[in-house]
Amino acid sequence: MKTLGHSQIGLTMNTYTHVLPDIERAAVDAVAKRLFG
Repeated sequence: MKTLGHSQIGLTMNTYTHVLPDIERAAVDAVAKRLFG
């Protein structure tokens, strides 16, 4: 929040939370590829 210059955590969360599912999916896919080829 402070790093991005937002005065309230709500603004930060509303702006960036949509990114989290994509990052999570990419991480799961990478681990699955390493484990199962």
